Amino acid sequence: MDSPGTGCYHSYLCEEVVPYVDARYRTLPARNHRAIAGKSSGGLGATVTSMLRPDLFGAFATCRSERE
Repeated sequence: MDSPGTGCYHSYLCEEVVPYVDARYRTLPARNHRAIAGKSSGGLGATVTSMLRPDLFGAFATCRSERE
């Protein structure tokens, strides 16, 4: 997620990484063929990113930390 502490990670992922990968690799560049996943705080980022950008991500997966 974008924040003053970690920077504009959400924007970078959605606006730069996804188009870069789609342009350079044999992907199916549609939301129904793209997912995002994360664990612990990355899982929160995956959840929020998929909710804020349903045009990019058709699915997400997350799991809790082993410590919990």
